[in-house]
Amino acid sequence: MNFRQSKIKNFINNEDYTFVPAHFIDSTQDILTSIENVCNEAFIYEQLFKVRCKGEPYSIKNAEAFLDWAKEGFKKDSYYVFFILNSSQLPIGAIDIKSNDKEEAEIGYWLSSFHSGLMTNAVIELCKQAKSFGFKNLYGLCELNNLKSKSVLKRAKFADAGKIERNQKSYYKLQIKL
Repeated sequence: MNFRQSKIKNFINNEDYTFVPAHFIDSTQDILTSIENVCNEAFIYEQLFKVRCKGEPYSIKNAEAFLDWAKEGFKKDSYYVFFILNSSQLPIGAIDIKSNDKEEAEIGYWLSSFHSGLMTNAVIELCKQAKSFGFKNLYGLCELNNLKSKSVLKRAKFADAGKIERNQKSYYKLQIKL
């Protein structure tokens, strides 16, 4: 699929950011360091990486493996990771479609706490691009204690679809028909 690069706005300060498919990103030291730094921010690390990294800090090697994995999804046409780049063209967030199931695919995302006001527009942009490639429904899962993430999806017009259990954790499920 030929997803495209686009611009998104931060609704708090009106700054422009770049929404870009992972395979457009080069594995430079600056790019990898930016991913490493964001993934080590307390909330993101606790929610996503503490268990995966066995309590060790998220490393440059983790960032490199993540970027390689992200690019592989486009090559295999099986999942699609996008990065959100700041004005210096460094990643400050990521958002993905976790499968190529056009009927119903899960999304996920993370964003640096230093760039609030951006993720809702990133989700909206992801939905627009997904629709243009034939995706019919998307959904997101939010841990019950992650009300900020739930608010992002609600602002992007996702509807409550109840709670579900996965891997012995409870999640809110929100979905949108494209």
